[in-house]
Amino acid sequence: TTIYEGPEAVKRQVDKAIADLQCGYIDLMLVHWPVPGKHVAAYNALRECKAAGKVREIGVSNYCIEDYEELRAAGAFGEDDADKPR
Repeated sequence: TTIYEGPEAVKRQVDKAIADLQCGYIDLMLVHWPVPGKHVAAYNALRECKAAGKVREIGVSNYCIEDYEELRAAGAFGEDDADKPR
């Protein structure tokens, strides 16, 4: 449900997961479901967390090709697809 609250809520959730797990970073965080109008901002929030060293890898789950292409068209994979889901 965090995705509905916007990108700042996604970043807070990453911080909470790190605190709850008592670790320095998360190995993998996913946008679990492509909520229309919200998933691009959520993915970009995870990119920021990755850039800050809070998350090692980011990805998506339950995406159809149209959702994936929406991310790509919005520039969410960064230059040279560095943040493309693996």
